[in-house]
Amino acid sequence: MSLNQFSRTELLIGKEGIEKLNKAKVAVFGIGGVGSYTVEGLARVGIGHLIIVDYDKYDITNLNRQLGALHSTIGQYKVDVMKERLLDINPNAIVEAYKPDEIEGGETSLINSEITYVVDAIDTMKNKLELIEKCQKENVRIITATGAGNKLDATKFEVTDIYKTSV
Repeated sequence: MSLNQFSRTELLIGKEGIEKLNKAKVAVFGIGGVGSYTVEGLARVGIGHLIIVDYDKYDITNLNRQLGALHSTIGQYKVDVMKERLLDINPNAIVEAYKPDEIEGGETSLINSEITYVVDAIDTMKNKLELIEKCQKENVRIITATGAGNKLDATKFEVTDIYKTSV
């Protein structure tokens, strides 16, 4: 095995696993606290095609929890900063960056059967439900993270169907 940036991951999952990750196309909606760490982790293990979607710009309050938030990036769009960062981590990846208002047909129009997985890290319940419904229609796997702002007791978190959630 020749050494490369994915050599350690290959030790864990084998050459076939690395090839599978490289062929994967993952969409991450919301590039804030949860989304930024998620998408960077995906880039670092070798996901070959990433789609990132967020409407927001970095502000001073993002410095405590978002990977792309630096004093030098305040005022910049999150997807633009993160695209540059992801390509710096894996220059061979395909990274598509979208702001929802730029997407004809809305953000759910990006979801199709070519996508391997969707990560929902957005804040609004309406948008979460739209993403879930579109993924179900297209038979695309999705994982949804709900907000954890102002929550300190990790023992209260559960993994469940979104329709069973509260608070």
